[in-house]
Amino acid sequence: MKFDLVSECFLLFNLFILAQRLVLQILTHVKEKNKLESAMAALWTAIHLVYLKYTAVAELGTATDTLDVKGNVVEEKKYDHITKEALEEKLKEFTGEIMQVPPLYSALKRNGKRMADLMKQGQEVEPKPARPVRVYRLSLQDFSPPLFTLELESGSGCHVRSLVDDLGKALSSCAHLKELTRIKQEGFSLEDALREDHWTFAEISQVLKPCPVSPEDESNAKKIKLE
Repeated sequence: MKFDLVSECFLLFNLFILAQRLVLQILTHVKEKNKLESAMAALWTAIHLVYLKYTAVAELGTATDTLDVKGNVVEEKKYDHITKEALEEKLKEFTGEIMQVPPLYSALKRNGKRMADLMKQGQEVEPKPARPVRVYRLSLQDFSPPLFTLELESGSGCHVRSLVDDLGKALSSCAHLKELTRIKQEGFSLEDALREDHWTFAEISQVLKPCPVSPEDESNAKKIKLE
């Protein structure tokens, strides 16, 4: 009886040690998982913090398969019920963080191939799921039906074609993108761009901006020089 009690105590002790190790492994796994999730969240935030500014000219009443002027017309709807005030009011719903389905004709990949290439080959392509994108500012610059002009500031990953298409649907009509001009990205703007007739070595050298160097890169550069 004494031997059985000792054996049971020894067994319970081993089970306790095993359970303790298991708990530590689980906690370590959770900690690493949380670190990974935090890193991915930080990366996703950094991607969306990229600042882009566009002017976009869109046309009401016509939708295309590519969502822009290059595609084939797939739908036509009336648009005479849409007023400037209604359009400006609807823009508020597309400002901030919104959910957006990327265009089928895009550089995004499906099974390792560009979706646009698959579509051109006549293959059936399943749309990507809606994902969050950020629109910092969206304003109406001109309203001359069926054309209207938008100015928008957004983060990376926002497809202006999809925004115009969604906007047309939200107005009980349809729309497609006719013209798109990127006028600013981070520290670069169209106003500061060097025109093609000024592409000389001297003028290019004058407008080039130095890349920011991190303290770590500067330290590594000093080490290389010392070696």
